[in-house]
Parts: sequence; C-alpha cells; structure tokens
Amino acid sequence: PVVTIGASTTALYDAVAHGIRFKEGGCISRFWRTFKRELPLATGSWLLWALIWGLCMFALTGYANSAEHTEQTYMFVMAGRVIMLLPTGIICWLFPLLSRFTFSFGMLNKAAVAFAISKLPRTVLLALSTAAAVYLCAWLWLPILFMPVALMYVWTLIIEKVFQKCIEDNEDN
Repeated sequence: PVVTIGASTTALYDAVAHGIRFKEGGCISRFWRTFKRELPLATGSWLLWALIWGLCMFALTGYANSAEHTEQTYMFVMAGRVIMLLPTGIICWLFPLLSRFTFSFGMLNKAAVAFAISKLPRTVLLALSTAAAVYLCAWLWLPILFMPVALMYVWTLIIEKVFQKCIEDNEDN
C-alpha cells in the first residue's frame, strides 16, 4: 500500500470527483480503471516526492534533536514545519492533476510544482486538510474507515474550480 499510494490517491480523487461530486456514478469501476491506467506514473512521482519530503523531514528532525533547545531552535523548527507545507502541497496537487490530465513524468511534476506555487493559498489548504486527516487517523481508529473519501471530497472543493478554469482557458485557445 505504501508504494501504490500515488495510484490509489489518483484513482480515489477521480472516483470521488466524478462519481460523488459530479454525480456521474460508477465509482468502483472508475477507481479501478484509473488505478490501472495511472499506476506507473503515479508510483514514480509518489516515490520521488515521498523521498524529497522524507529527506526534508529527516533534516528538520535531525537539527531539532541535535541543537540546543533555545527559542531560536524552536523558531527554526516552526519555520521548517511551515516550509514543509510546500512539498506536502506539491504531493497533494500531483494526483488530482494526473487524474484529470495526461502528462509525462517530467511535465506532471513540473505542473504540480507550478500549481502548488501559483495557487499557494489553495496549496496550504490542501496540505493542512491532509495533515488534519492524517492526525485524526493516527489518534483515532474510526476515521480511517471514511477519511480517505472525505479528504478527497474536500480536495475537490479546493481544486475543481482551478481545473475548470484551466479547461475553459484551453478550449478558448
């Protein structure tokens, strides 16, 4: 499951966006179709960004554990956590982008970075909603049963207006 989380998230976003939010139906078949189609690209991108995210967290945690516990260290660690919103947000943009558009590996990752930076308030909302969902599931057992779908629904509320504008702008050109 850790390796296929990218493909699963891509497929779940697609199923929730089309099947639940846009009421097109066929959620389960849509999930599996998208999962199979996007597995290689989603897995490669997920592993790349999980590695980047993990290295950043390792560096931040290593510094926090090795440094003297001063106010300056505390401020540095807090700044690091805020900075971690960007790679978290990039990961959050990756899978919805892949579910809606066709990309190569390089273009997908460039697009995710571009969306994360250009839509920074939405990126922060995506990252914070994801962090809240992970936190809830880490402390309580019940949310794990519904949280992935609920989180993807929240993501559609944050992302779909942006995608609609991209599609309309593309049709106008």
